[in-house]
Amino acid sequence: RRLPVDSENALATVRPDGTIVIALWNYAEPADAGAPKTFHIQLKENASLNYRVQFVDPDHGSALKAWKEAGSPVSPTLKQVEEMKNASELPPAQEHSNSDAITLQPRGLAVLEIRPRP
Repeated sequence: RRLPVDSENALATVRPDGTIVIALWNYAEPADAGAPKTFHIQLKENASLNYRVQFVDPDHGSALKAWKEAGSPVSPTLKQVEEMKNASELPPAQEHSNSDAITLQPRGLAVLEIRPRP
């Protein structure tokens, strides 16, 4: 079920088990350098005091940078494909306090998971 949010750069849902999942993004056009964007999460009292977050941006979970560094090949070699595949692996989720702000670089995406209190 979708939840209301106070941002045009966020989408929040709640799973049947009460876990809240929030996607935050900092969109920038490819030709635009963009600027970092900071988000502050405000939750009701039934949410956990911590959240788990994973990031996807040019340096985390994205093959785009590796593809560009390889010269943007139309037909990448098997080695280049393997390097891009490795670059696209998501790092493990990080645990944060709900009071921690989240800053996203341009073209960044964060997915937060907030479990209900037991």
